[in-house]
Amino acid sequence: MINTLFLSGSFAALLGIASAQTYDATVCGKERVGEFNDTIMYYPNAWNPKSPENGHVCMSVDESGPSFDVVWNWPENIEDVHSYPYVRLNHDNLPTKLSTIREMKLKTDWTMTLGNPSSPPRDFSTSTWDDNKEELLEAGVICNAAWDFFFDGDRMNTYNPVNSSYEVMIWLGKIGSGAQPLEGDSILTNMTVGDHEFSLWYNTNSGGRHVFTWVTRDGQDVNEFDGDVAPLLEYILSNPSDIEDFPSDPWLGLVEFGSETWFSTENVTFSAANFGMELDADGYDGARDDDDSGSSNNNNNNGGSSNDNDSAGAAISLSTLTLVTPAVMALAVAFGF
Repeated sequence: MINTLFLSGSFAALLGIASAQTYDATVCGKERVGEFNDTIMYYPNAWNPKSPENGHVCMSVDESGPSFDVVWNWPENIEDVHSYPYVRLNHDNLPTKLSTIREMKLKTDWTMTLGNPSSPPRDFSTSTWDDNKEELLEAGVICNAAWDFFFDGDRMNTYNPVNSSYEVMIWLGKIGSGAQPLEGDSILTNMTVGDHEFSLWYNTNSGGRHVFTWVTRDGQDVNEFDGDVAPLLEYILSNPSDIEDFPSDPWLGLVEFGSETWFSTENVTFSAANFGMELDADGYDGARDDDDSGSSNNNNNNGGSSNDNDSAGAAISLSTLTLVTPAVMALAVAFGF
């Protein structure tokens, strides 16, 4: 049965005639596909109250991959991040203490294009990305693509990014000179994951959160990422940059992949597919009590329930998951003015 999703407010005006791409669900603004404690959840996450009323962010999900396309446009307030549309990857062993993570393999393919989504298959090749990025730069687009992690000394705070005191980002790419990490006085270290070397920055954002940001040392974008990020997290645990009251063994609770979106006067499509996580860690042996408002990046400019057990080597492959939604909605959309 095909249900039609009706959108209220300014987002409804963005829906146009059907395109060649069909989806299982399309949501906008602060709507979401799935619950915050589902194994996989999608969220457009228009979190910034200062975002222009004539802007938008909408997220279309294809369960079969899984994959998603995000279409966004924020034509004002160039200095602000307006949304962080993301996919969240939950796991039976999350939250877990950083010290227990033996391996965390993350995988994703991503790209961006100027305009609306094109027909599948998506092209994540470096050569195509070079052409796409040139068009995005010429149009003045400012955004990034990044993994995002939240941790805290209090396990309960890790269920909600607003409550977490610490954030780690791994930037896989950026567009525009305005997309910059929170940089401190100098790079803390350089480390290699797979074929790519990353540099670590540290600073606090305007909300007082401690933000660690890994960026590629050579400035190159990584459109096809597949690597173990546990060493990057372990370094932060062992070298907390002289942060006062840094917890001796903090809890990691949230793992997300998405795009911080600053500015564009035209529609931009952010596409991702083939994302997954394999986690070897000791989880929390107790019931999870979620209290997640979903406002992933509140007070986070640039820096952007399950029963856990102690079994090691647990892994998820998102290509085999069934997305939990209230109804399966097929909606082909085109965005425009």
